[in-house]
Amino acid sequence: SKSNKRTRTTSSTDRYDTKRNKGDMNEQLNVAIAAHFRRIEAAAAAAAAAAIVDQMENQEEAEHHQHQPPFLTDSHLYKIEDAFLEEDLYWKENVRGSRFAKSFRAGILYRPGIVDQLAQSVEQVLEEPVAEGIMVKGPGGIGKSHSLVNLVCKLLYGSNNKYLVTFIPDCEKWNDVYDLLDAICASFGISSDEISSRIQGNNTQDKRVLNIFIASIDSILFSMGKQWVFVFDQINKLFVKPMNLQAKDASGLAFPYNYIKLVMKSSRITSIISASTNNEVAYKENHEGFREIMHENRMSEVEIIAAFSVEDQQGCTALSQAKNIAEVTGSVPIYIVEFSKEDANVDRYESEIEASVVDSFLSLKRRDAARWKFIEDAAIACLLTVPTKSHIYDKKFFTQTKVNGRFKYEALVPQVMTASRTHLWAQLMRHVSEEEANLLSICGKPSTHNSARGQHFEFMVIQRCVQHGVVATIDDVSINLGTETAHGFVGRKLPDMNTDGIYFPYHSKFPAIDLVLKQGSSVFGVQIHVNPHDDVIVGFEGMCKDAGWFEAFANIYLVYLSPEEDVKASVENRVDPSIHDARITRSSSDVRTSIIRRIAISREALICLANLQWPTRCSIGSQ
Repeated sequence: SKSNKRTRTTSSTDRYDTKRNKGDMNEQLNVAIAAHFRRIEAAAAAAAAAAIVDQMENQEEAEHHQHQPPFLTDSHLYKIEDAFLEEDLYWKENVRGSRFAKSFRAGILYRPGIVDQLAQSVEQVLEEPVAEGIMVKGPGGIGKSHSLVNLVCKLLYGSNNKYLVTFIPDCEKWNDVYDLLDAICASFGISSDEISSRIQGNNTQDKRVLNIFIASIDSILFSMGKQWVFVFDQINKLFVKPMNLQAKDASGLAFPYNYIKLVMKSSRITSIISASTNNEVAYKENHEGFREIMHENRMSEVEIIAAFSVEDQQGCTALSQAKNIAEVTGSVPIYIVEFSKEDANVDRYESEIEASVVDSFLSLKRRDAARWKFIEDAAIACLLTVPTKSHIYDKKFFTQTKVNGRFKYEALVPQVMTASRTHLWAQLMRHVSEEEANLLSICGKPSTHNSARGQHFEFMVIQRCVQHGVVATIDDVSINLGTETAHGFVGRKLPDMNTDGIYFPYHSKFPAIDLVLKQGSSVFGVQIHVNPHDDVIVGFEGMCKDAGWFEAFANIYLVYLSPEEDVKASVENRVDPSIHDARITRSSSDVRTSIIRRIAISREALICLANLQWPTRCSIGSQ
């Protein structure tokens, strides 16, 4: 339009004013950025001195705590106010409360190994001859956002005053170019209002103007020997904005969001992006020009002890407690936090997660029935620890790796396995029946781990028992149980059994045994295994007491079911004597002794397993 042309036409006086304003802006930016780095340098020096004082005073159990940024310590939780100077927390209030509010109360989880890896990657991409960014990947709840906060802290205070860092921690709150401008200005301690009048034409919607502004800052940083790092978290939130619905990756975003990539400059400026893997259409798997870093999903037991202050308690060491926490939570940070709450109850905790998994399955099935078949196949492959061609999966609760053109899946937490077994049991049994020959072939390979063999054998045994019934004679007790007597049960406790039948647990980590057979007044707890391992009699005895089996049944058996005679013979040597005495205490004056009979059998003892073509001698001696 003519009016636009007139707006763009400038007189010599206007051009002089523009140059003067640009010069004034650069001078103001120069002063602000220099002041920022002087303050950061002073803060880092003070923190280092405080760390030395801490080391000296800790030996004397000093009561006064000196400020110490997290990059100087081991894994732990910390308050962000203790690690960042107030001027550098401009981003704090822009973090969505429902995502990070709990973290601000409980603390930010610091894991030095991950932060060091990210910091090294920043150095590497800034040494590349072409502009390159970093994408931090992984499922929700593993601590990616925490690690980005920690990285910002390390780059600011622990990297020899080398970087200017601009942090947008929640891209859902990024609405326009002014939000980007605010974040840039705040990152070196100045308000965007202070320099807006100096920006050419006061029109930041003009890409050319924004380029000049960024180039001016970069020029100043270059003269100071500094580099620039942008950090954008939760970028998947950008792809649901109307103007970005068709974008395939960060480079296809609309202005100003495309500056996530456009801002990058070889050896000078890089961008770090992150978003939790999820099942939403908005999640983008890959972004051109960004190297991928898979964030560690799980914490080590040492990290759990350090981060969550696990201490020795009477009768239980800190390491034992950490192992228990890891077993229940899968060592995933967000689940550790939930499980560590004062009012946490294991049964309630597990049932809530299992319900969430089932809800996710149902939602995915409703959303796209065609894709659901692939998701189902992926979950079954995870249960069987076998690769599959299916590349579509529940991204909220599973992780994927590609091996030789096929995909392997791992459950994020143990409760995912239990929920999958429960919800997909019929499909799992059908798959085991149809793919029995392939599963046996996998078991026969020398490279197959015995844990996988054991899992396959367990499912094949249960599937055959359920499909064909159980006919056998064990210790002169005749067993004849039809397919109609098969029942699944939930939880970690032995089931109530009013009728004869075949009972199998849905829980993926059911203790001690894998199958229960009830015939008249006799009950058999069956442990299914492919090689000898630690005896489970003590645990089984406790379970029988809790379930009231000693009062309910005349004969209780712990049966060790092996696929081969040589495994059976080895087990028999370990379960001597075959009679285990169990002391049952009803009161101080009423103590009696009951027994559990232990017996080892091979698959030939059950008619439904007699023709199972188990690979010869593939168990003992295998790893």
